[in-house]
Amino acid sequence: MANNKFDSASLVLIPSGKKVGKVYCQKPHTGAGDFNFSRASTAGYFDEAGNYQIAAINEPRFEWVNGRCYLLLDPTRQNLFLNTLALATQDVTLTAATYALSFYGTGSVKNENTGVTLVGTGAAQRVILIFTGVAALVTFTVTGTVTRANMELGNSATSPIATEGTTVTRAAEILTLSAATALIGQTEGTIFVEVLYDASVENRAPTAGQPLLTVGTDINNSTYILLKGGNDGGYSNKVVGVTVNGGVTQAIIASAAQVSGVIKIAYPYAAGSFKLFVNGAKLGEDLSGTVPAGGNIFFGNFSAAGALFTIRLRSSILYKTALSDDDAILIT
Repeated sequence: MANNKFDSASLVLIPSGKKVGKVYCQKPHTGAGDFNFSRASTAGYFDEAGNYQIAAINEPRFEWVNGRCYLLLDPTRQNLFLNTLALATQDVTLTAATYALSFYGTGSVKNENTGVTLVGTGAAQRVILIFTGVAALVTFTVTGTVTRANMELGNSATSPIATEGTTVTRAAEILTLSAATALIGQTEGTIFVEVLYDASVENRAPTAGQPLLTVGTDINNSTYILLKGGNDGGYSNKVVGVTVNGGVTQAIIASAAQVSGVIKIAYPYAAGSFKLFVNGAKLGEDLSGTVPAGGNIFFGNFSAAGALFTIRLRSSILYKTALSDDDAILIT
């Protein structure tokens, strides 16, 4: 590899430039790698100063965490709390399904129907409770300081959704690049992604897993990187590299250890050679299988249907060659 890991890359995306409907890449310089972005609603995020801002419809959100900028991608969710800034005591009608309760602050929120209390730990620290609801009108009692509270139907907590007197639904965010054949290795290549993932509180996805980055045509003809959520038994909170051709799995490699925090993942692929690298270590290889052709790039899904879970994307790189073990270790 050249001294600069970007020199041999066909695409480099480090979120830094945006406009409504677009997230700009650093390479190629022609604009052929600039991603299309859409979200059919406004959405909140925290800026570099820690202030809560509202992004316009179809405006990408760049959120700052620990001094680093991430592109924030969320699935569609509704906040069932009517007023997130004055939670007081609110009644919410639930069903027998999985919910995520979350908030910031030093106060507490108690489910009066079950007696379960979620206690805040500070203004800058979000607390999250995943629980099974009951088919009833549930009363939540608030003590102390509680802000940016979400009550979401789902098995993970997404970013805060501001409400002022009524429930609010945030639409799914879609980040895609179609007709990208020239940027994707058709017979061999490497896909790389760097994300922030808090396994303890953020994502508890279903067993199907959380697609971070997909290149190809669709779920039946793609190479992709998954994060398996906390509900997936032996795969819980582990990275998985997968290649599927014609609906038949060609390779599947999973990390042995659970992951959390800043995660850098590289998945070099070629006919008869598929390898997975995470945070500077080679985690496995599959020495059989074929490579599907395809010309699309999707984040958070296997199609352009929108994110299936929350992603905080720091960077993504594509190469049209399968990197050597040393180079894959280097970039991760």
